[in-house]
Amino acid sequence: QILVAPSGQVVAATSRGIFTSDSLEAGWESSDAPDSSYFILVGDTSGRLYAVTSHGYMFTRDPFQNHWRQCRDQVVYRTGYRFPPAVNTNGHIFIATSSTGMLRSTDHGNTWASINRGLDTASVYAVWHNNGGELFALNWRKGMYRSVDDGETWQQIDTLHKNVNAIGFDRDG
Repeated sequence: QILVAPSGQVVAATSRGIFTSDSLEAGWESSDAPDSSYFILVGDTSGRLYAVTSHGYMFTRDPFQNHWRQCRDQVVYRTGYRFPPAVNTNGHIFIATSSTGMLRSTDHGNTWASINRGLDTASVYAVWHNNGGELFALNWRKGMYRSVDDGETWQQIDTLHKNVNAIGFDRDG
């Protein structure tokens, strides 16, 4: 997965670690993130980046820095799915898990809280947010859920089919 940081630096999450390039013509440099297989890379509006390893450990990098650090709580992102966490405009991180439902961090991944009120299942495979502050969670058999209060409560949304695989938003959210 590749992401362009607000600094313009290109960051790649690979099976051999995280690599960066200030200019693609200049090549790639290995980052100081531990050697591991990274499969998810996401950024927030401040420029902070988050990477998740194939073993479920989350690392973060502050805006315009090159140092990666492991998030303290060692949230294990063992969903079996490869959908990224959602990071809303407040900088809150949301992770969908296959066994504990939705998790939220309000302190850049250092601590996590379970936010499942209204979800009919503890198996959630994806989460997205739009520019309007709404969150959407998906479950294979139950369908789609929406939260308008930062994940505190969830309401199921009627859809044509319960097996919704993905959702998307236009640039207006």
